[in-house]
Amino acid sequence: MRAQTFLGLLALPLAGAFTAGGAALFRLPSVASTAPITPIAPPAPAVPPGTAELVSSLFRVAVRNADDALLALASPEAYWLLRQWRREVFGDLTATRDVLNSAKEQLLASDDPVMRGASVIVRTKGLFSTFHKAVVRKQRVHDVLAVRVVLRSGLENDACYDAHDVLCGLFGRGKSGRGKDYVANPKGNGYQAVHDTMILPSGLPMEIQIRTDDMHQKAEYGVRAPPSPS
Repeated sequence: MRAQTFLGLLALPLAGAFTAGGAALFRLPSVASTAPITPIAPPAPAVPPGTAELVSSLFRVAVRNADDALLALASPEAYWLLRQWRREVFGDLTATRDVLNSAKEQLLASDDPVMRGASVIVRTKGLFSTFHKAVVRKQRVHDVLAVRVVLRSGLENDACYDAHDVLCGLFGRGKSGRGKDYVANPKGNGYQAVHDTMILPSGLPMEIQIRTDDMHQKAEYGVRAPPSPS
């Protein structure tokens, strides 16, 4: 799928989707907006400003995220638009990481029994992943900031709901209807977790995923977690 997407990106200038040859670019809506991505005019210049910065950024990105590097090569205009959108909505990456790390520290500091021994992973969604979800899959992007909580080994599925209550006590919930209970209703491939959207103190939305250790092992490696020692 990714290879096909990149091939499509390389073909886009021929169709005039991201070029300066008269075709429209796309506009990314704000996080709070429910509007789909829409074409805008006028198109970006043939050579985006800050080309030297792009090259420098590209090398840094390549180390962290090969997908983003390929997006920058395949469609520089799309890369720059996404980069600018993320910066305007979420701030620079350093500030974003600080916000996520603060949320992580709050969760690890929780004295609730269900959180004891839990691991907390934070991440920001890559530019290519954002592009793929918004433009290729035509879905709204709610998970630019995300936190995954993996509960300690030995806990049963109901512990995910207890952990969800803990997170609700720390962060406000986003719009109703965003929560997904894949524990009671697994995906077709067997994936299980509790998904929801929380609101950080800064007002930014953050997707949360809560899994038991067994769910995590199956999601990441396709195997069940070994039984916990008695």
